[in-house]
Amino acid sequence: MGTQGHMLECELRPGKQHCQSGTTAFIARSVETLQTLGLGGKCLLRLDSGNAAADNFDAFGDHYFIVKRNPRRECPEQMLALAR
Repeated sequence: MGTQGHMLECELRPGKQHCQSGTTAFIARSVETLQTLGLGGKCLLRLDSGNAAADNFDAFGDHYFIVKRNPRRECPEQMLALAR
């Protein structure tokens, strides 16, 4: 958050809970909090590969995002085609 790269939200969960459980709502709340701060401009949201669900992408709004991708069964050519 801001120009210093501070973290705005963090949610600690039990180890047995699936990482995507409740994540879309968490992202929506975080983006809403960003809007109430009135920082102006866009923020960068970073998530792990377990959060690559399509449901999350709408919650990002106009902000930038990076979601780690786990290419388990994809060949490098498929990944390159997707990136292009």
